[in-house]
Order: sequence, then C-alpha cells, then structure tokens
Amino acid sequence: MARITIRAARASDAGEIARLTTQLGYDLTKGDAADRLSRTLARGDQQFLVADAGGGAVGWVHVVFAEYVDAEAFVVIGGLVVDREHRRLVRRRPGADEPCRNLGQGARMFDGASQLQRHALRRTPVL
Repeated sequence: MARITIRAARASDAGEIARLTTQLGYDLTKGDAADRLSRTLARGDQQFLVADAGGGAVGWVHVVFAEYVDAEAFVVIGGLVVDREHRRLVRRRPGADEPCRNLGQGARMFDGASQLQRHALRRTPVL
C-alpha cells in the first residue's frame, strides 16, 4: 500500500475530489468541483486538504476558520471524505490538525463530539 501524505489541494485535484464525493451519494461533476475548489483555494479563511497515496487522492477534508464574538477562534470541518477502499486504513495521526493552527492565533479543532461520543464512533462500522 502506498504511503499516504496530506497536502494542500490543487486545481488539478478536481476530478478526484468529484469522484470521492460521489461515493457519498452526492452528484458532483468535475467541472462543478473545479469551480467550487477554485473559489475555496482563493480564500484565506479556508483550507482544502487532500490525502494522497502515490499520486492519487484517497480522501479530502475542507476546513473553515470561524470566529464569533462569544467564542475563541475555531476550525469547522466543512466536509470530509475517505475513499471506500481506504476506510479503516486511514487513522488520525498526531499533528494532523497542524494546518488548522496556521489559520489564526489560538485556532482549535472543534468537532462537537464529547469523549464518550468519540469512543462510540470508533466502534461504529464505517459504511
């Protein structure tokens, strides 16, 4: 199995992003993915990362920097897809949230899940 690396998405990833997204049942063409991705990549308050295995995308995550008057800055996961052939093989690795830290002072990951929920999710089969 090829080594998986996490990198910033490129415009040339649009076809792979569309392919992965359709695995979740969404109808997304390469053209629509290219249009949306180009707008996302131009923004300073968002990052779109790709899990790359030997030159092919096996997953993506879209993170959005958010800051409210009543809360510290945080990062919202706007979307996350892992290729069906790689599910259960991909594990969160230490430092995976490092790109999010670069979005703003004090930014933190926010997933809305408690320790108990995260524990239960680890035991839930991935579809």
